[in-house]
Amino acid sequence: MSRGFIESAHGTIPLPAPATLQLLRGARLEPCAIQAELVTPTGAALLATLSEGWPEPPTYRLETVGVGAGTWDLAERPNVLRILIGEADAAWSGLSGRSVAVLETALDDDNPQFVAALIPRLLAAGALDAMWCRAS
Repeated sequence: MSRGFIESAHGTIPLPAPATLQLLRGARLEPCAIQAELVTPTGAALLATLSEGWPEPPTYRLETVGVGAGTWDLAERPNVLRILIGEADAAWSGLSGRSVAVLETALDDDNPQFVAALIPRLLAAGALDAMWCRAS
């Protein structure tokens, strides 16, 4: 977490910027003495949208690494973003395996509007997927 101030269209604002802090609510932040904007509201929005919360990272099998470099030169550290992408490995992390069941049924002469309205309720109740097909 950086500190200091930055000039914005709304005047001088503290760092991290208020929008950034709102987007990172619940995240573990590490203090940093660098007086610069290290996480932008856009970066925070991407993290908040694409991550599945802020838990401790699980043990995972590394699949790919992405690296991007910015053009801003910081004296304290390189301006580089690195992302590690992998899949949690139940055998390594102690996660228990889950079983998945498939439930299929045929509904004769039912109003399709009622069936379609059921889909969001099934997903809200914990279904991994739900769909309906009209028989020909």
